[in-house]
Amino acid sequence: MKKILMLTILFILIIFSVCNAKDSDRWYWLTSTDTQTTFVDSYRINYNEQYDVIECFLRIEIPSENRIELIRTFFNYRNNTCTFYEGYVYDMNENLIDKIDNPTTNYIMPDTVGEEWAVYISYLAGRTKSIDN
Repeated sequence: MKKILMLTILFILIIFSVCNAKDSDRWYWLTSTDTQTTFVDSYRINYNEQYDVIECFLRIEIPSENRIELIRTFFNYRNNTCTFYEGYVYDMNENLIDKIDNPTTNYIMPDTVGEEWAVYISYLAGRTKSIDN
């Protein structure tokens, strides 16, 4: 009986660790500042080579404001722009607070956090061109 109990516990621990590993691989850390930490959903990065555009989902955690933003984002490497398209705002317990539905487009400026995001996401998407091309 003890062997069955031990094997059952071992089996549950193995399954639990595999499930946790899968979820932790999903959100790839991009950058951190003193006010926020940004991750990209590594399962949902789509590169359109014809238009040189990457669509992805960013997770921006802002603890001082008790908020997490999940934003559908487009990086246009031809125009050197980043568009925050739509998304959702949650509190740190992941309770829905608000919806983001006002797209904003910004230029990707050199030596900024936005440029770091563009470079990392370009690499993760398998885009082979340099950030300037």
